[in-house]
Amino acid sequence: MRKAKLIFVPIPGIGHLAPILEFAKWLFDRYDQFSLHHPIIVHNFSVFLGDTPSLDLFSKSSEKVFFFFSDFVESHKSHVRDAIINHVLPDSTSNSVPLVGLVLDFFCTAMIDVGKELCIPLYLFFTSTAAFLSLMLYLPSRHDQIGHEFEESDPESIIPGYAGPVPTRALPSFLFNKHVGYLSLLNYGRRFKEVEVLLNTLEELESHALKSLMEYSISTPPIYPLGPLIGKGQKILFHTHKAQNDEIMKWLDHQPPSSVVFLCFGSLGSFDEPQLIEIASGLERSGFRLLWSVRKDTGKRQSQSTKEIHQY
Repeated sequence: MRKAKLIFVPIPGIGHLAPILEFAKWLFDRYDQFSLHHPIIVHNFSVFLGDTPSLDLFSKSSEKVFFFFSDFVESHKSHVRDAIINHVLPDSTSNSVPLVGLVLDFFCTAMIDVGKELCIPLYLFFTSTAAFLSLMLYLPSRHDQIGHEFEESDPESIIPGYAGPVPTRALPSFLFNKHVGYLSLLNYGRRFKEVEVLLNTLEELESHALKSLMEYSISTPPIYPLGPLIGKGQKILFHTHKAQNDEIMKWLDHQPPSSVVFLCFGSLGSFDEPQLIEIASGLERSGFRLLWSVRKDTGKRQSQSTKEIHQY
């Protein structure tokens, strides 16, 4: 049987690198028509084949991270193009190992230009939620009508994928900064429509958001929910244990359907004690059952932080 080759271009942040590599492993473990080709990873202002680095961005604000990655990846398109030409295309043109796709992290949308130049089918591996993808796809339409970033005085937004109007104060702070986060995410949202999206979620978890995405507009790209993809090594990284996991699942099984709110603020989502107290107070007043993944703020790198899970 002839093998087919996929190229993965992740960004070297643990919250993006781990899921896309887990997807690659899942794919190649289950479908023997694919051959494993080491991912191309942008790292330390060079391009490597098959490396698994991490990039220290935790001294930067979340707003600057978007700007940094946009500029960084854009400046490395020629390196990725050369790596594909020199290391991948020779096998593909010989008809022995056909190249069937370029799978990009959403921070790597600048590499869409490389795929188009080399006539490679393009896929986006989106590590976040369907709801956040809805927001990203909404930004270009909103900007075409309004022409500027969000402002604190803006009314609530009707965003496809969200069950109700979204208060302006609930939007991420980088959407209010024209010259850093907002313009970067606006550009990402435009480029998403040029690819097919592999979404790290599942229909049972985000049925409303996925249905809204499918019905939103003919300009919405093809979307394939295939998650959630969670590496087996995560229990070590986040200091969770089988007994704790079993306790959580047992508790969830005894709750009424659609009655639990799950909170997880991602790999950079640590809070100091006053913030945690304020969030906990609001959650308590809401009256909802909840499962909360809490990351302790140790003042160190994320990989040295600990993560605890609580159910109420």
